[in-house]
Amino acid sequence: MAHFAALALAALVAGAAAAKTAYLGLWEGWMCRNKSYDIKLAVIRVEAETAAIVYAGASLDKAPHVERVTARFVGPALVTDLDDYRRLSLELRRDGHLNVKGEAVPYHDRWRVGVMNRMW
Repeated sequence: MAHFAALALAALVAGAAAAKTAYLGLWEGWMCRNKSYDIKLAVIRVEAETAAIVYAGASLDKAPHVERVTARFVGPALVTDLDDYRRLSLELRRDGHLNVKGEAVPYHDRWRVGVMNRMW
């Protein structure tokens, strides 16, 4: 996942609020019980209603999944559907960390949560 370091963040689009541009950057963290699923995100562009994200995740028992997506702001959270049938929700915390939730779509009773730290 070292390719994230090579990504350049896009210029901010006029009209994007500071609370939304706070998502910009490289993030790393985990989801699932025992922190078993590793995640990396690059939020590379933020606009008034959307953000461009590169997502990468893997675990010992799940093959790597890398995808470039456009997420939409739903209140303070960023939400997108990944092509492996998971809805990904991201929300900044007051302490600067990022809460992450992966929810199986359409099976809303199957979900995983975790925390991400800003790398850059």
